[in-house]
Amino acid sequence: GKQPLSNRTECESCEVVGPAAVSVNGAACTKCEVGTEPNPGRTACVNCKAGFVSSGIECIKCTAGSQPSSDGSSCVKCVSIGDNQHSTDGVDCKACGAGTQPLANRSGCEACPTGQAGSTGVRCEICIIGKYSSQMRIACEACPTGFKGIRGVCTQCADGEQPNEDASACEECREGFAGVDGVCNQCA
Repeated sequence: GKQPLSNRTECESCEVVGPAAVSVNGAACTKCEVGTEPNPGRTACVNCKAGFVSSGIECIKCTAGSQPSSDGSSCVKCVSIGDNQHSTDGVDCKACGAGTQPLANRSGCEACPTGQAGSTGVRCEICIIGKYSSQMRIACEACPTGFKGIRGVCTQCADGEQPNEDASACEECREGFAGVDGVCNQCA
């Protein structure tokens, strides 16, 4: 990539004109467009590869948790695209699935922790009293009969006890009742 000097006595490299200048067939050097960079010989501008951006000088890789803007000029954080978005490779932001939530840096998704559930891939929420997270951690479900539930974890009540009304704690069987496995029945 060279162009003639103004007096046309010599040719000069497009590098002298600027870091993003190229010349096709000895014509005047021109700047590469956004989303492109000069080829090694400075004879043409080439598009950046997927996941790369450029102001026209040099293609730079977007980091995990981001993707190139629509014009290829800058990297855009996935969180600005949507609350459930992530990118593992800096190429394309994608939604996290149900039962997961994005990592803080948006570089991937993590399963909802024990006792939490999430149906939208945005944020996992702790299950309310008396409930636990389903196996896929998509929803909170009522604790089975004879169990209490705190912070999304169900625990079976001891023999001689049963869950209280909201299943937040175990209480002794009432007078005249006896029970095993968290279920009290009236003595006959």
